[in-house]
Amino acid sequence: MGRRGPAPKPARLKLLEGNPGKRPLKKTGAAPASRPPTCPSWLTHEAKAEWQRLAPRLVGIGLLTELDVAAFSIYCQTYAGWRECQRVVAEGGATYVTTSGRLAERPEVDMARRYGRLVRELAAEFGLTPGGRARLSLPNPNAVDECRRCGLPSDMCGCW
Repeated sequence: MGRRGPAPKPARLKLLEGNPGKRPLKKTGAAPASRPPTCPSWLTHEAKAEWQRLAPRLVGIGLLTELDVAAFSIYCQTYAGWRECQRVVAEGGATYVTTSGRLAERPEVDMARRYGRLVRELAAEFGLTPGGRARLSLPNPNAVDECRRCGLPSDMCGCW
């Protein structure tokens, strides 16, 4: 079953709108890993490239630890499968003519569609989509002093 309701707005957007709900904004989140996890050797070349592209950033914000290696590996390998299907479709087209002369959709088109859904779902879990990031509560390295009553930055607060 999917998540209910609209995706939450990022805290920064709520601040820009003046925090209309007046609810406290999220401030803390996952703790950074003590050491970065290593890329599994069994990943394909394309999956390893995706790992190398994203892992340092995710480790830096505390979203990738040694506990997350399996889930992130699945994301990277699924992404690699999606890229491979996209390559086949780009080279051969989305359709082909069958032996009976009918036009049919390539199996890779459906596979890419399925891989794409999985990539989106897994990407959201790691905050790699705007909605996924909005659901996360991460520490803000550029945080400013906030009012304890309304949660707005002190210089924007009207409580005083």
